[in-house]
Amino acid sequence: MLYWYGAAALILILQFVLSRLTYAWPGAIMPTLYVLGFVLMLSTQQTEGSMWSILIAGIGGTAFLLGMWDHGRKAVHQKQQREETKIKARNLS
Repeated sequence: MLYWYGAAALILILQFVLSRLTYAWPGAIMPTLYVLGFVLMLSTQQTEGSMWSILIAGIGGTAFLLGMWDHGRKAVHQKQQREETKIKARNLS
């Protein structure tokens, strides 16, 4: 059980870092792998629990990872805006 919590924490940390890189595509890696993993689990019948709980976990997890990606992209954009403002201020002086 502790193994799964550690794996989830590692995935969240990795998503946090990847979503804040200059290029956007690395942040799409974790949500894509998450969706592919759920499709693989559903297609091979390696799931326990009701179909609704599995779908909620799949959709909720994907939405959470995509939300982290969006937040990271906005943070990168804001950082670039601040740096552009600083450069313009230096050039005007």
